[in-house]
Amino acid sequence: MAQTEAIEAIEVNKTVLEKRNYELNFFKLVFAVFVFFTHTNIFIGENTRFQLPLMIGPISVHFFFIVSGMLMAKSILREKNSVSDPGKRAITFVLGKYKALAAQCWTSVFMILSIYIYIYTSTDQARKISLMLAKIFPELFLVSSSGPDFRLNITWYISSMLLCMLPLSYILYKKRDFTLYIFSPLAALLLSGYIARSNSYHFIDHSTMYGVVMGGLIRGMCGLCFGIVAYLICEKIKKLNPNKNLRIVFTILEIGLWTIFFVVWFVLGDPVALFSVLLILPIAIAISFSETSYISKIFTQKWMRCFNFLSLTIYLNHFGPRILVNYMFPGQSYKFCVGMMAIFTVVACLINYAIVRLLKLLWENKLKNIFTKPDIL
Repeated sequence: MAQTEAIEAIEVNKTVLEKRNYELNFFKLVFAVFVFFTHTNIFIGENTRFQLPLMIGPISVHFFFIVSGMLMAKSILREKNSVSDPGKRAITFVLGKYKALAAQCWTSVFMILSIYIYIYTSTDQARKISLMLAKIFPELFLVSSSGPDFRLNITWYISSMLLCMLPLSYILYKKRDFTLYIFSPLAALLLSGYIARSNSYHFIDHSTMYGVVMGGLIRGMCGLCFGIVAYLICEKIKKLNPNKNLRIVFTILEIGLWTIFFVVWFVLGDPVALFSVLLILPIAIAISFSETSYISKIFTQKWMRCFNFLSLTIYLNHFGPRILVNYMFPGQSYKFCVGMMAIFTVVACLINYAIVRLLKLLWENKLKNIFTKPDIL
């Protein structure tokens, strides 16, 4: 009997895996490409006809914060009952996130360092190499958003995410209802209003100090709180246990919300209108994540699981190629520079993947036994 139940459980797990919804992973890839294009602004010249959409970079990063906040809430709130030692659980949660991202982030940072070393060596600026190495530690420990921002890479988003997750994960463990229903919605709205009004309806700069905190932390807290709200909306939708008719309604609603968002963003291009439609973004994300819309049926193929990896590796590895193309091809056309940046980004992504994979294999097969095996007396 037990064996039969075990087999049935395995089959259920296989079915869940096969039908997993990768719709949000697809959107993450799309927004990662948007971040790529926002950093092509350095190649735009007087004769360039192409114009980047309004706040394409900040809006994309805001989307990443919302998704991160939603996934954080989902991970923490799997436990139905209150937990003991919420402080320890919070730090363990954040350190787990850091551990999962550290290898790719460190590899990306050292690849960019290699590019700078090549440039500074070629231009007889060897002293700058020593200065870069001395300034690298906030990047390696992913705490640059706490203040010592070197701007070596674009890991500020990950830094802000981790720093903001620490207090948020604590109150989620400690006071989940207060966090879900009171703190997160209120903080999201107040911070969104502050971000909009303090900079004439444009996103505040992530590396500028606003009082005692950097703009990246304000944007991170705002996006993560919106993500917690999105998780709450998602759970409420799932509890409706929608039938076919309600699924049709959610499908229409999802298409409508995403259409409104992208039309206002790419067509109208008005900053006040854009901050207005940002309020519907968590709702659209929640519907996509809830799998109640028939749109999610499109994103269930196994090969789509690569979207998540691609979005992160593009995000982490396109800034170095930007620096290299700007150095190697000054004065070239925007189209040419973007093409070369895309090619170099693909190469950088492959190198990053190979290095991280090699490091993991070395750790599992060699280094782990050397450094963790107990000494034999």
